[in-house]
Amino acid sequence: SSSSAASDVDKRQSENKPAEEVLQLLNSYFEQQLQVIFDHKGTLDKFIGDCLMAFWGAPLNNPEHAVSCVAAALAMEDALLAFKKTLPESLADFDVGIGIHTGECIVGMIGANSRLDYTVIGDTVNLASRIEGLTKNSDRILVSQCCKEQSEHVYEFEFVGEHKVKGRQESVKVYRPIGLKLRADKE
Repeated sequence: SSSSAASDVDKRQSENKPAEEVLQLLNSYFEQQLQVIFDHKGTLDKFIGDCLMAFWGAPLNNPEHAVSCVAAALAMEDALLAFKKTLPESLADFDVGIGIHTGECIVGMIGANSRLDYTVIGDTVNLASRIEGLTKNSDRILVSQCCKEQSEHVYEFEFVGEHKVKGRQESVKVYRPIGLKLRADKE
């Protein structure tokens, strides 16, 4: 079992901007976010244009993969907010969406003899991507019910709603992480 996250830059960021400026912006942004993923025991799967995909729970087992993934998403949001402060006003609308789902997936070397990639595939990955798509004009970070259930002993969540997504007959319940659970001190 693992958690998969897709982080996609809001497409409006690249409209009416020179290609070199967009590449420089994305490379600077990805440099910061990649370090956050690694600091939270994540594995970079790939860059897909202006999207990055990461997963937790492989190649090394991490029983708390959902917690690590949510922690990374929240830290990515903090890094994004700091990054935005360094941007010129013309890029003030730079933003991202992060979608997270937890479940079984296939992890391994996939491709052809001339080119193999270590990657994850399966419904878990597809749903993480679909949840990321729900962040448009909504919350920056959304997680599935399964991810919420596996990390709610550490984090609090707010129910956002149920949505129909491509490839699923049933609606998907999504939640927004709102921070660490407050714990009463036990003495």
